Amino acid sequence: MPKAEDLKSKRDELNKKVKDIISSNKSIFDSITDINSKLREIKEARDTKNAKIKELKEERNKLNKSANETRVKINDYKKEFERFKKKTGIDEDTYKNLSYQIKKLDWYLQTEQISVKKDEELRKKLEDMEKQLKSGKDISNMRKKLYSEFKKLSEKRAKADEVHKEIVKLSEESEANHKELSVFFDKIKELRSSVEPATTELKKIKKDANEAHAAYIGIIGTEKITAKKVKDKKIKDEKIARELTEKELKKKAETLFDEFLKGKKLNSDELVIMQKYGPRD
Repeated sequence: MPKAEDLKSKRDELNKKVKDIISSNKSIFDSITDINSKLREIKEARDTKNAKIKELKEERNKLNKSANETRVKINDYKKEFERFKKKTGIDEDTYKNLSYQIKKLDWYLQTEQISVKKDEELRKKLEDMEKQLKSGKDISNMRKKLYSEFKKLSEKRAKADEVHKEIVKLSEESEANHKELSVFFDKIKELRSSVEPATTELKKIKKDANEAHAAYIGIIGTEKITAKKVKDKKIKDEKIARELTEKELKKKAETLFDEFLKGKKLNSDELVIMQKYGPRD
């Protein structure tokens, strides 16, 4: 079984090899790290643009849908407008002159002396013209409504075109990011290929170093447990030894005491034993 120090030396040697491999290929590993950092930045920029493109497409679709709804409304208004014009016989030029003609006829009726029959005829004509004027106002209002819807349609189309241009711009930028990513992917693939033998060796050495370290820690742990057991046993044995020695000394003190009573003169060591372990009563 290998010793702890041997395993420690093996581990340290393997870790040194790892450092040597990394050091000798440092420039390549640094380049890979730098490129990975750039890849993350470019990918993040591309993904941000793609998320914005998705958002803008939804906005454009809503604008186009709204514009289509407005276009349908305009077509309905145009049909209604044409039907009303046909029904009333009022066109734009007629409506523009109608107000003037009404004022002119009204002034004529108030200032000229005419026969009753002529007056009735002209007043009937005036009444018809006023009705036509009302229809003309309705047509004018319908035209204003049509103009308002045309304006809304134009604004929605302009906004949709603006959003579409932004989508095209971001799409081109996203595509440029994608091409840039492809270039960096190829570069990092090339670099990784160049250090593949070193990387393979590095993985193996790291694995061996980890195994040596684990074995070293295992032995150290076992040695600590064994040392503790030995220490505990020694303490226990010393305690038992002390207990046995004390018992023997008490017995010795009893013998010396009996001898002392019989007249034996005790030496200094025997007196110490008597004082420490002799009878107390």
